[in-house]
Amino acid sequence: MDQNLYFINVTTGGYGLTVDDGVQGLLYLTALLNSQVLDWYFKQVSTNFHGGYFAANKQFIEQLPVVPLGASGSLGPVQIQLVSKAEDITSVYQRLAAASAGHDRNIIQRQIASIDEQIDELVYELFGLGDEDVALVRRAPRTSPIIAPGRG
Repeated sequence: MDQNLYFINVTTGGYGLTVDDGVQGLLYLTALLNSQVLDWYFKQVSTNFHGGYFAANKQFIEQLPVVPLGASGSLGPVQIQLVSKAEDITSVYQRLAAASAGHDRNIIQRQIASIDEQIDELVYELFGLGDEDVALVRRAPRTSPIIAPGRG
């Protein structure tokens, strides 16, 4: 995995996130940032620009609710599953990049959608969301992934 990760925001000069918990911490954060829950929340606190873009500046990113890892970077059961799903989706995205057009790409895109749904279910559980909250989040349009290790 490429360890030279950065975020560029041309209007503010950039804002980065540092993950001190190694690959597992990065994968866990990746799963959270790409979940429908954090996508929904981000749209609630961020500024909406023309064309449906949202400001990903420090004051908005810092508001994202991230359930921290335990002591010494230990993972709880749901966090372990999120790391596993982030590994899965990263691998599937790599296969998508190498796939030729047509049937293979469609199958891989369905696999991505399935893993995305599994990640979302785990994040609902992690945050303890009830049925009404989950329904609210699911009704919102979803944007493209925020971050994905190994893609770029």
